[in-house]
Amino acid sequence: MGAHQQVGGDWCDDRGYAAEVERGERVARWGLAVSAGVAGLIVGALVLAFLLVLAVVAGSVLLLANR
Repeated sequence: MGAHQQVGGDWCDDRGYAAEVERGERVARWGLAVSAGVAGLIVGALVLAFLLVLAVVAGSVLLLANR
């Protein structure tokens, strides 16, 4: 967002307001990045759990087949 904001129909050159808006946008982007990282970790943990269960089931089937 630029430094020009339309407030009540008048153009305003309030650099402080523009700086706060840009700061808010940076914080929002940072929050989204953290959320995406946490979601990636959760998906990774679920994939590992699925692979572990698959390995246990496959091992059990092989043990039962060799009896």
